[in-house]
Amino acid sequence: MVQSVELLLDPGLDAAVRADWEALSARGIRALRPHHRPHITIGVASEIYPRIDKALARALAMLPIPVTLGGLLVFGTGRVVIARAVTMSPELVEAHQAVWAAMHDCPGQPRHTAPGEWTPHATLAKRVPVAECGTAIETVARRRDLHGHIIAARRWDGEEHREWLVAGTDESSGGPPITGPTS
Repeated sequence: MVQSVELLLDPGLDAAVRADWEALSARGIRALRPHHRPHITIGVASEIYPRIDKALARALAMLPIPVTLGGLLVFGTGRVVIARAVTMSPELVEAHQAVWAAMHDCPGQPRHTAPGEWTPHATLAKRVPVAECGTAIETVARRRDLHGHIIAARRWDGEEHREWLVAGTDESSGGPPITGPTS
């Protein structure tokens, strides 16, 4: 079981990431599909207890916060993840540390999500064969960064395939609606 806390982007950044997905798909690269929602994962655990939602809302009370999506990252070997880097800002560092503290009792948090280890990013494509990386990078490489805001945070339950807002206001365009928890 995997559960996460994900930061949602303003409509302009949401649309820019979706445009990257479409461009990659048009070139035959396995990009994320339109029913996904562009996001930055800020916390992951095998289980995030329901009582944590209120602490997450307090931890992310500073939303919206400015964010910059920059150059490209490649994670993994064999079949890789291609993502747009997120520039660390004092506000984003503060938000991450607050989420980490709120989730301190949650089991199964991967080491790479800890403060000082976390690499914030917006995923563009997953399971891309290394032989296709050049095409993928050429397709979405830009000379300029994208500036906007993180406007909300949602909880995602990967086993139940459900999401709900825990902080901010969901103004993103084109994504599925955020519903409340069913518990």
